[in-house]
Amino acid sequence: MAPDPGSGPRSRTVDPPCGNEGIDDRRLATIRSLLAKAEATDFPEEAEAFFNKAS
Repeated sequence: MAPDPGSGPRSRTVDPPCGNEGIDDRRLATIRSLLAKAEATDFPEEAEAFFNKAS
């Protein structure tokens, strides 16, 4: 017999609160963008500059 729908584990994960609720969404988007650029570049100096600007 199959379990009732909704009685099993949830398929959607929810991130735990991280205490950053007050950070402006725009600033967070900028930080994410800078970190993505740091990961995408092949130049270590450029990656470090992006990372430092994000912090």
